[in-house]
Amino acid sequence: MKETIDLGRYPIHRRQTEAHTRLVETSRAQLREEGFVSLPNFVNRDVVDRVTAAIVQLERDGIGFYSRDSHNVFLEEHKVSNQSSSNDLHPRFIEMKSSKLILN
Repeated sequence: MKETIDLGRYPIHRRQTEAHTRLVETSRAQLREEGFVSLPNFVNRDVVDRVTAAIVQLERDGIGFYSRDSHNVFLEEHKVSNQSSSNDLHPRFIEMKSSKLILN
């Protein structure tokens, strides 16, 4: 784990320490306030670089397939509003397109 995660900055392995408690408390507060937790450089840069290189090589080797989809923010099939134009702004009626390479 120490080769992958910056344990000096994020002491997830030292559960009974003040540093761990602070990390958990600040993470929970950010999640409540912003809806997500950001942990910059949680994964060590060299690990990110190695994994990225491996993924790029898999793509070059033709491993996997592409998926393209049209959906709304709730990942439901895109629906067209049949109500007033003000309802068209609801996220359920806004079309999003996604495409991704799925490695298998």
